[in-house]
Amino acid sequence: MVGLPDKMKIEVLLRAFGSLMRILGLLMLVPGIVAAYYGEISGVISFGLTALITLGAGSALRSLGPDEEMGNREAFALVALGWMGAALFGALPYLFLGISPVDALFESMSGFTTTGASIMTESCDGYWIINRTLAEGSIAYGLARSLPHYVLPQAGLSGNITLAMASNLTQNLTCNATGHLAWANNSTLPAILPYLTIKGTIKGLLFWRSLSQWLGGMGIILLFIAILPKLGVAGRQLFKAEVPGPEKDSLTPRVRETAKILWGVYVVLTAIEVVLLWLAGIGLYDALCNSFASMATGGFSPRALSIAHYQSPLIDWIIIIFIFLAGANFALHYRTIHTDRRSLIRDREFRIYAMIILIATIVLIVAGGMGAIYLGDGRDASNINLVCVNLSGADLTDLGSGDYFKEYNVSRIGNLSLIQANLSNLTACDVSLPMVSLRGVNLTGYRIRGGDIVGGELHGGRLERGSPYWEMGGRFRFAIFQVVSIMTTTGFATADFDGWSTAAKATLLLLMFIGACAGSTGGAIKVVRVLLAIKYAHRELLRAIHPTAIIPIKLGESPVKEEILHSSLVFFALYLLIFAAASLLLAVVTSLDGSMDLVTVASAVATTLGNVGPGFGMVGPTLSFAELHPLGKMILLLCMWIGRLEIITALLIFIPDFWER
Repeated sequence: MVGLPDKMKIEVLLRAFGSLMRILGLLMLVPGIVAAYYGEISGVISFGLTALITLGAGSALRSLGPDEEMGNREAFALVALGWMGAALFGALPYLFLGISPVDALFESMSGFTTTGASIMTESCDGYWIINRTLAEGSIAYGLARSLPHYVLPQAGLSGNITLAMASNLTQNLTCNATGHLAWANNSTLPAILPYLTIKGTIKGLLFWRSLSQWLGGMGIILLFIAILPKLGVAGRQLFKAEVPGPEKDSLTPRVRETAKILWGVYVVLTAIEVVLLWLAGIGLYDALCNSFASMATGGFSPRALSIAHYQSPLIDWIIIIFIFLAGANFALHYRTIHTDRRSLIRDREFRIYAMIILIATIVLIVAGGMGAIYLGDGRDASNINLVCVNLSGADLTDLGSGDYFKEYNVSRIGNLSLIQANLSNLTACDVSLPMVSLRGVNLTGYRIRGGDIVGGELHGGRLERGSPYWEMGGRFRFAIFQVVSIMTTTGFATADFDGWSTAAKATLLLLMFIGACAGSTGGAIKVVRVLLAIKYAHRELLRAIHPTAIIPIKLGESPVKEEILHSSLVFFALYLLIFAAASLLLAVVTSLDGSMDLVTVASAVATTLGNVGPGFGMVGPTLSFAELHPLGKMILLLCMWIGRLEIITALLIFIPDFWER
C-alpha cells in the first residue's frame, strides 16, 4: 500500500493502545475526587469502577505485545482506535449513573471530540442532572444503597425522600426547586449527616464532561506523544495523523518536544481563563468546567442554560476572547510569545479567520432578527412573573385562550397558550402567568432573568424590559458571541439563535462548515482549506484563459506544495460527500417517526461532523439530541469521530489492505 510499506503488527498496536488506556484510567480518578469533594457517593463509585476497568483493560492489552516501536500502520490505527476507545471507556461513568448505553456513548464521544452535542434534558439549581427514575435504577445507585452505614435515596426535584442511617434513624427530606436538601420542616440538615450521600447532583460527572473535552481539545494522542518515550519514527506519524490541518507545524525537530510545547501553551491559556472567570464571580468549579470547554472549543457547560445562565457581559467577553484564541493556530501562539510578537497578525489564515468573524457579526447585527430570548429548553415556561405589564394594546394573534383577554385589566391568567403571539407592546401592570407556553413568542425588548430549568420548565423567572439585545453594544456582544462560538466550533450559547432570521441562521450554518484555523482546537473544514479551494478555483479559471501558463498558488509569500493542495481538495470533497451521505441516512432513519425536518437533519449532521454542538430545529441551542432515534444518534456520533480525525485517518481503517499482516 502506497505510503504504508510495512506490515501491520497487531501486538505492537495492542500494547500502545493499552498504554493509552492506562493514562485515561488514571485521569478518570480526577472526576472521582471531585465527586467525593461534593459528597456524591454514586459519582465516587462510578468513577472508581471506571478507573479500575480502564486500568485493568489497559494493563492486560500492554501484556499482549512486545516492547517495539510502532510503524506507520500502527500509528494510524492507534489514532483512529484510540479516540474510539477513549469514547467507549469514557462512556462508562454515564452508564453506571443510569444513562442508556447509546446515550452514554453519544455524550462521551461528544466530549472527547469536543462536539458539545448533548442528550441532557433536566436540571436542578441551574446544573444538569440525570433523570430521577434513571438514576435510581443505575448500577452506582444500587451499589451505594448496599453500603452498610447510610443510604439516601435519590433526591428528585420535589417531594419527600428518606434518610436512613446505621442507627436506624429515619427522617423525611425534600429537594426544593433550587436542588438543596432540607428536612421536611425546611430546616437545614444536621451536622451529623455523613459527608457522602446519594444526591441528585452530578458535579463529578459534569466535571468529567468538561475534562474529556479539554483532553480531546489538544488531543489525547498528542498527550500520549508528550508523555511516553520510545515512539521513534512513529511519533511523527502520530503527530501528523492527530494534529488538524493540511500542513503540520513542527516547532522543534523532535516531535515529543513539539507536543510538550503545544500542551504547555494550552495549559497556560486555560489557567489564565480559569483565574479570570473565577475573579468574574462564577466560582472555581464553574470557572474550571467552562474554561476546559472554552479552550477545547467544546461547549459543554455544567449549566443547563450554557453561558446564558450567568447573565454577565464580563463573562461573555472573557469567553469570547479565549474561544477566539483557541480557534487560532497554537503554534502561532507559541511563536508570538517566544520569538515574533507579530506572528499571529502576519499569518494569512488568521487574518482571514478574523475577517470572516467580523463580516458574519455585521450580518447578524444588520439582518439577524435577534429577538429570540433564551428560555432554557425553548418549550415550556412556568411561574414567569411579568412585572409592570399591561396587556392592553398588545397584538395577541392566534391565542389559544383568547377568552381571557375580553377584559384587559386582569391581575392573573392561568394555563394560557401564547403560541405565535406578539407581545412587543406590553407595558405597565402586574400580571402573573403560571404554566405559560412561550413557544414562538415574539418578546421584543424583554429578557428572562433568574429562574431554574426543572423538567423542561422555567421556574421563578422574571421577564424584564430593557434587554441588552436592543442596545447596540448588547446586540454586538450577542452577535459576536454566537459567531465566534459557532465558527470556532465551540457551541456555547447566550441566546436561542434558532429563533433568529433566515439570514442569521444561514450565516451560522456556513460558519459550521468553515470552522477555525488549522492547528487550533476547532473542527470543521478549516479556514486554510477553504482559502486553498478558492485559490485553486481561481487558478483553473485563469488556466482556461491562459492554458500554457504556470500559475503557483501562494499563501502569503510562500508557494503551496502541490501535494498539500491535492490533499486539501480531497479532504474538501470527502467532507461534503460524507455530509451528504450522513444527511441521507439520518433522514431515512428519522422518517420512520417523522421527527426531523430537512433543516434539522442538515444542521444535525453539519454540527456533529464539524464538532460544533447545537444545530437548528429540534437540535437547536435550547433543546438537545435526546429525542433522536438511537440509530440516528449512532450515525451522528460516527460523524463526530470522523470529523475529529479529519476523515482520512478514520477511513483508512476500513480498507482491508491496511490490516495486512
